[in-house]
Amino acid sequence: MNSRRGLATSLLFVCKSCGCSSSSMTSYRSQIGYDINTKLVYGMRCIGKGKCAARTLCAVMNLPPPHAKFERLNSSLCRALSYTCSKSMLKAHEGAVSRNDNSRDITVALDGTWQKRGHTSINGVITATSLDTGKVIDFECLFKYCFTCKNKSNDCKDCRKNYEGYSGGMESEGAIRMFQSSVSKRNVRYAKYLGDGDSKGFLKISESKVYEEELVVEKLEGIGHVQKRMGTILRNLRNKFKSTKLSDGKKISGRGRLTDAQILLIQKYYGLAIRRNTSNSVDEMSKSIWGIYFHKLSTDAKPHHGLLWDLPR
Repeated sequence: MNSRRGLATSLLFVCKSCGCSSSSMTSYRSQIGYDINTKLVYGMRCIGKGKCAARTLCAVMNLPPPHAKFERLNSSLCRALSYTCSKSMLKAHEGAVSRNDNSRDITVALDGTWQKRGHTSINGVITATSLDTGKVIDFECLFKYCFTCKNKSNDCKDCRKNYEGYSGGMESEGAIRMFQSSVSKRNVRYAKYLGDGDSKGFLKISESKVYEEELVVEKLEGIGHVQKRMGTILRNLRNKFKSTKLSDGKKISGRGRLTDAQILLIQKYYGLAIRRNTSNSVDEMSKSIWGIYFHKLSTDAKPHHGLLWDLPR
C-alpha cells in the first residue's frame, strides 16, 4: 500500500526482476472525490446513518476508516441529489399533464411520513404523487429543530427549522405549502386531492382558497381509507358494548362473536364490495354492502342470502 484516501487505496506494484514500479488506485476519481468514498457516504445517508455508523461498519468489516471530509462529501451529494430531484419532478409534472389531456389541473395523492411514530417526531416529509402516473411530483420537508443552531452561539446562516407546532400537524401544513406553490414552482394546479380519510389537510386547503375563486379543490376518497374506517367503527362499537349483554344474553365479543378476525373479514368484504361496483350504480354497491350484513346474520334455520354476492373464502 502506497497511500490512502478514505477507502480508496493506492497500491504500489514493484517488479522483483527489473525493479520497475507502478501504482494504481482501487477506485475511480470524480470531481468531488473518489467513487468508493462517495458511495459510502451515499449508502449511509440512504439508511439514515452518518459518519459514526460508517466508522463502526468499516471497523467491523476490517476496512480503513471513512474519509476525514465525510460531511463535505455529504454536502456535495445533497446538492447533486437536490438538482436531480428537481429535474425528475419537473419531468413527472409534464408526464402527469400529458396523461391528463394536456390539462394543467391535475390530480394528486398526498401522504406524510415522520422520522418516528407517536407524533413526537421533530422531522416530517409530505409527498405529492400523481394519481395518473404514480410518480412523485412534489414534496415538502418540515423541521421543528435545527442542530446547527444548537451547536452555535451566533446566528445560524442556514437554519433548517421551518415549522412551529405539533408533529401531527405537519401533514396539513406541508399540503397547504405545496398547493400554494404549485403554480409558481410547477405551473400546474392540484385540482383533485386524495388523502387520508381523517386528514385535516383538505380542510385547511379549502379554508385558505389557494386558487381563489378560479378553482375549487375537490376531495377524493381512497377505498383503502374508507375500508379501514369500517374496521375502526366496528372496534369502537365492540369497546362501547363490551360489558353489555345483548338480546341473546351474550356479550358482543368472544368466540363466534365480533372478534378481531371477524372485523378484519368484514372490513375486507366491505372494500371488495366497493371495488367490484365502481362502474355500477350506487344502488348496486349498496346491495353488495348490505349483502355482507345479511351473510353474517344468516343461519341454517333463517337463511338471508337474497343480497349475497360472491364472497371469497
